[in-house]
Amino acid sequence: MDYIVYIFYPLLLLLLLYGSKLYGKNAWNDDFMSLTQTKAIQGFFAICIIFHHLGQKTCAPWLKEEYIVHGLDFFVPIGYLFVAVFLFCSGYGLYKSYLTKENYLTGFFARRILPLILAFVTTSFFFLYFRMRMGDKITWFAHPFSVGGPDLFNTYAWFIFALMVLYIGFYVAFRFCKKEKFAIAVLGIIILLYMLYCDWWIYGDWWYNTVILFLVGLLFAKYEEKILAEIKKRYMLYVILSILLTVISFMFSENMINRWGSLMLQMIAATSFVAFVLMLGMKLKIGNRVLTFIGSFTLELYLVHGLFVQLFGYSFIKEEIEPLYYIRNVAVYTLVVFVISVPLAFGLHFLHKLVFTFLDNKREGVRDMCRYLKKIAFIFLGIFLVSTLFFAVTSHKKSGNMKEKVTKYGEENIIYAEVDEKKMAAYVSGEGEHTIVLLSSFRDVCPTVTLKPLADTLAENYKVIILDQFGCGYSDTTDKERRAENLVYEVHTALRDLGEKGPYILMPYHSAGLYAQLYAEAYPEEVEAVVALDTYVAGQVEETIRIRQMTVQEYERYLKRTNEVSYYAEKLFASTGFSRMWFNAYRSIFRYSRKAELEVIEEMWVDNLANRNAVEEAANEYQNAKPLFGKTYGDDMPVLFLLANYSCKGNVYGDLDWMKLHENVISNPDIQKIEVLAGTPYFAYYTTPAIAEKTKEFIDGLH
Repeated sequence: MDYIVYIFYPLLLLLLLYGSKLYGKNAWNDDFMSLTQTKAIQGFFAICIIFHHLGQKTCAPWLKEEYIVHGLDFFVPIGYLFVAVFLFCSGYGLYKSYLTKENYLTGFFARRILPLILAFVTTSFFFLYFRMRMGDKITWFAHPFSVGGPDLFNTYAWFIFALMVLYIGFYVAFRFCKKEKFAIAVLGIIILLYMLYCDWWIYGDWWYNTVILFLVGLLFAKYEEKILAEIKKRYMLYVILSILLTVISFMFSENMINRWGSLMLQMIAATSFVAFVLMLGMKLKIGNRVLTFIGSFTLELYLVHGLFVQLFGYSFIKEEIEPLYYIRNVAVYTLVVFVISVPLAFGLHFLHKLVFTFLDNKREGVRDMCRYLKKIAFIFLGIFLVSTLFFAVTSHKKSGNMKEKVTKYGEENIIYAEVDEKKMAAYVSGEGEHTIVLLSSFRDVCPTVTLKPLADTLAENYKVIILDQFGCGYSDTTDKERRAENLVYEVHTALRDLGEKGPYILMPYHSAGLYAQLYAEAYPEEVEAVVALDTYVAGQVEETIRIRQMTVQEYERYLKRTNEVSYYAEKLFASTGFSRMWFNAYRSIFRYSRKAELEVIEEMWVDNLANRNAVEEAANEYQNAKPLFGKTYGDDMPVLFLLANYSCKGNVYGDLDWMKLHENVISNPDIQKIEVLAGTPYFAYYTTPAIAEKTKEFIDGLH
């Protein structure tokens, strides 16, 4: 343990109290909500937020044990309480300015929104530079309709988005509502909608657990005199109540399983904490040069300090990326972050002031440019709408023309097995001593066609069977729950209905790896060996939950929401014709497919990309992997894992150690091994010669 880090606690207290003035009985700090006082308060809590992020990087309970160095534990869970103070002050200050400044809403966007955008852009460039330098995979378009939240260059910049929603909501409410009470109600509805939006898209709770304090600050400003008069009558009672309410609601929120229950408790804790801070300010006037200085550029400090928290922590943003330099000593780490962040944030603040001064002098030119950009935006919107209509019409026309070809191809190449009175499509090719059963990913639109080149190559030596799972390809859809036990049963039943008795060599691809392992466990006498093509393993689900710091319930909700969004997006793409364009981006991976097969794949892509059975299967990932947690293949089961080097390098699964996860399911290295092939996770479609060669070597070694 790094004991010297505890020196920061008394130093923080000293920083808060130095230069302060305490008011005695029946005396009050009537200036406690002045601009000078609130800036000092914000300066102090900006420093506390930095300690919060440092604590998350050094001693948070979700970190791996080898990276945990205790010392800043106190700050880890309470960051949202500090943020609540900022949002309260923002709501208070905005309403006071609206009341006291004439025509305050005129030029509101330039005065309030533009500074946020400028600070966001400049600090994001710093993050972008280092993320590219450190080899991080960047999501260039961080759209807000992303489950889990947008992947921002600056991972700490969520605060800007929340503030912009609140500021714009304030502008809309007070600009278009004549009655003030109605405007406040509209603002409350906007905040509620924002919270519901964040919850639906499963943003982190920090995105929305304190936004209500903006409205609380506004209401406090409106009824300030009445509230203060009441507090002064029973000051100690309200102080004690605020402390108790903060502690109790905070503790219960930490152990609450229901997410909305936890959120409500967090909001109560944040509100009561802010109330305590205000009442403390009524008796204690704080302020010194350090707090005044820090308070003048808290926005820039908040946005930029996280870069150095990451550069000198145990990893840079993601666990698999090495930091610039790992400072394990927490005291030194803390000092380095502050020493670099404070002057840089001040410099950025100074730069931003220069930019605003320049823009103010060029006000008319800026307005002309905005009008010009607005015209261009409308032109592009018109082009987009016309193009969408064109793609939709031509795509639907092509589907109509291709319907007969798709049907004819199925009649010539596909046979059917009956499973629970439904048809499951199969493609069978070749003869031989061994029978290979190809099981594909739930995302494959039609395995009997997409994997046909691989099947035909393998068929030179073996009998090969491909099955279309229910919902994809030429198979029927089903109402039966897409759970692992049902999927394994359906494969078993289909093979029996086709007259096959085994033993088989299972060749699962992608998500089918889970079902192949369960099949080998359920029907060991029917499985001769397994050749797995860059398959899922159960350990990746456990590791993903750990890395994402989620509970099982949160992860299952995340899976459900992610796949719901994918389903509706794919339905939209199909109806507009964009899914056909999307297919062109993947056309090259089917390089061994003939022209007739490519035409079928394209139509299946348009028709089956959005399929309810696949969505449900994907949403059940945790439950389908759960029976295999901690399990390996039996030590008498020959297994060959063929992994894509692209996956093993972290280009697909990020923080997951793809190689290690597969090593963990091996119980007997003498007959179970891993080989890496060049390619992406789609190599099952385009690396057929290499797969066939490795498979033959493996099968020949079984004798």
